[in-house]
Order: sequence, then C-alpha cells, then structure tokens
Amino acid sequence: MLRILLDEHGGCTNDLFIKIDGTISHVFIADTTWLGDFFKIEDENTEKKTEVALLIHLWKNMLLSDQPTCYLPFDLADQGGSALRITKGKKLYQINPVWTNDLTDGTSETYFLKHQIDVVWKVHSEREWQLAPASILTGLNWSLARLDLPSIPLKYE
Repeated sequence: MLRILLDEHGGCTNDLFIKIDGTISHVFIADTTWLGDFFKIEDENTEKKTEVALLIHLWKNMLLSDQPTCYLPFDLADQGGSALRITKGKKLYQINPVWTNDLTDGTSETYFLKHQIDVVWKVHSEREWQLAPASILTGLNWSLARLDLPSIPLKYE
C-alpha cells in the first residue's frame, strides 16, 4: 500500500509523509513548500490539504495512464527533486525512490509531466517494492479520504 499523510500541525517543512507498506515498510519525509508553485496556485490562502489532494490526484492519473514508467514527485527543493519511479508490470508495479538535480523547487506540473522521462534520475537507495496497482490506488484513496476528516485544533491550557 502507498499512502500520503499530511502533518497539519507542523510547519511547511518535514510535513509530508510518503508511507510504503510492503515486505519492508518505509516512510519518506518531505516538505509541502513546493506544491503551490508546482500546481501554479496563486491564492496564498489555499490550504495545504488542497495542495496535497492535488498531488494525490496527479499520482492517481499518472498511475492510471498508459505510460509504462512514470515518476511520482514527492519533494522538490532548491538543490533537486525526489520521486517514486513506477515501472508498470502486468500484475505488479515496481517502485524505486529516485532523485535528480534537473528538477527543483519552482518546477511546474506541466513542465514536470512533459520532461519526467527526459530527466536524468539517480537511484535514491537500493530499496524497491512491488505492489499491486489496486493496493496502491486503495492507499491513495484512503489518503484522500483522510484529508477530508475534520482537524481538531490543539489546545493548551
């Protein structure tokens, strides 16, 4: 299963968690600071939940596309970007974390989608997962539903 979790009580750094459950589970921690520029959101009052929902919808569309390989972006910073490379097999999708210096903070969704295959991606680690497409999509749907849950503000007395 592949899930995205947002830490609403954190700042804009280290507030996005990408959790992969497989034979070996792993959590990638990223920032949401790049999402507004990526999706060309001009309203500064847009909630982080909305931006993360756009990211999840993008991932779902990429996973359901006819592309044999796609790259799911999860962190674009000043020095480079990270993504999950999805290689689609007949029954399972292979997932590898990758990174590049070619895409940084400020890259737009349109540019990313057009150039994701042309970019020089480097393997982030030797980890890899093989997950069924239904499992991945179930996790992303769970993540979307989780964003719709009401937030309970922290109160200190």
